[in-house]
Amino acid sequence: MLTEQLDWEKTDGMMPAIVQHAISGEVLMLGLHESGCAGEDRRER
Repeated sequence: MLTEQLDWEKTDGMMPAIVQHAISGEVLMLGLHESGCAGEDRRER
């Protein structure tokens, strides 16, 4: 999984997360994602 390759310690456990529209590619949101939540989002779908 990609999240295992990220160096969470360099960013104090937070990574930038960008949400884009699937068709237009328009950026809808920029936020911060906690390391402990990285796998949770996928399991909720």
